[in-house]
This record gives sequence, structure tokens and C-alpha cells, in this order.
Amino acid sequence: MRDELTEALESSTEKYFNQLDINATLSDKFTKSGAENALNKVKLDKIEKEIKTMKEDAVAKVNSMKEKLENYDPKQIEKLKIEVSDLENSLKEKTAQITEYEELVPKLKGEIDDYRHEIIEIGDYKEQVEAEK
Repeated sequence: MRDELTEALESSTEKYFNQLDINATLSDKFTKSGAENALNKVKLDKIEKEIKTMKEDAVAKVNSMKEKLENYDPKQIEKLKIEVSDLENSLKEKTAQITEYEELVPKLKGEIDDYRHEIIEIGDYKEQVEAEK
């Protein structure tokens, strides 16, 4: 009977210590899980604040754009379109003039060269006449 009691005591002691190990392991897991959950909650709160801020910024921008759209006068927009069209036409005309002038410049340079040659010839002729005197 003593052996049975000793065996029973050892068995129950072993079960007790096994249960303590299991409890310690579970406690560690719950502690880690709780810490991870707390960290995740902090991250979630931060993300929610960022989302709220972004949403508020977006709403403010949308409202600002709505105000700007409400303040636009369709007549003024049409006037601006006409002005832009007139400026485009004027730009086309000026571009055409520039092209004409670009074509004219080489011709004028040729004429200037011809006049320089004539002046040189006249100067040479004048020197010959004065030399003959």
C-alpha cells in the first residue's frame, strides 16, 4: 500500500508540475497575445486617425472646389475663351511674319554684300581717277 501511495503521490505531483508548466506556457502565450493585441490596437488607432485626417482634408478640398465652381461666371469663361482664341490667331499671324522675315534676312544679306562690293569698286575707281590726275 505504501508503494501505491508513493506512486499515487508521485503521479499526482508529476501531474501537478505538468499542469504548472502548461499554465506557465499558456500564461506566456496569453501575455504575448495580449501585448500583440495592445500593439495592434495602438496601430489601428493611429491608422484610424490618419484616415480621419485624410478624409477631413479631402472634404475640405472638395468644398473649396465647390466654392470655386460656384464663383465662376459662365459669361466670364466665354469671354476668356474668345480672348484665348484671339490671342491664338494673333500668335499665328506673328509666327507667319517671323517666317517671312527669316526668309527675307538671307536675301537682304546678299544685297548688302553686293552693295559692299560696289562700294569697294567705287573706292578703287576713285583711287584710279585721283592717281591719273
